[in-house]
Amino acid sequence: KNLLIEANKKIISRGPDKTNFKSFVIDGIYFYCFHNLLDISGKCVIQPLQDDQKIMFFNGEIYYPRKETTSDTNLLFENIKKGNFPDFLRKSSGEFAITYLDKIKKEINIFTDLIGTKPIYFSLKSGAIAIGSYASSLEELRFNGIEQIQPNTHFRISFKKFGDLKTTKRKLYTLSLDQKVN
Repeated sequence: KNLLIEANKKIISRGPDKTNFKSFVIDGIYFYCFHNLLDISGKCVIQPLQDDQKIMFFNGEIYYPRKETTSDTNLLFENIKKGNFPDFLRKSSGEFAITYLDKIKKEINIFTDLIGTKPIYFSLKSGAIAIGSYASSLEELRFNGIEQIQPNTHFRISFKKFGDLKTTKRKLYTLSLDQKVN
């Protein structure tokens, strides 16, 4: 745990309003999470958001759709729970890096916005997965081969068997440069 606290010191300035630490176990696999909150909206939402099946972290802002009575963080989590999250994001606009863990499917899903406004990094090594907003925090955890997830990406890490991690990458948005002229 001390190593995690030291790693968090590298990024705590990103969210000085509240730091939250969570740990949990899924089928013998240990997960440790930090979230540092910078509340600029006045709708302070402590993360991660979670239910019995899913856990979500969100960095960014959703501009459309918006609900006056619901924070964008809660709106995202509602749509994750509905099950068709990539389609929801494609119909939305905003800047974001979103990570959610599905305990039932045993996978981690990471989404980045169209231009990569909010960076997110990951590294895989024997027996461990690290994900963070800053590469320096992953370096502090002694991870090598740290990669930034590119803009416009849905990146999935499947951990059905922890020794047999599978990753997939696909574009979140389909863009066309074709313009129709009347």
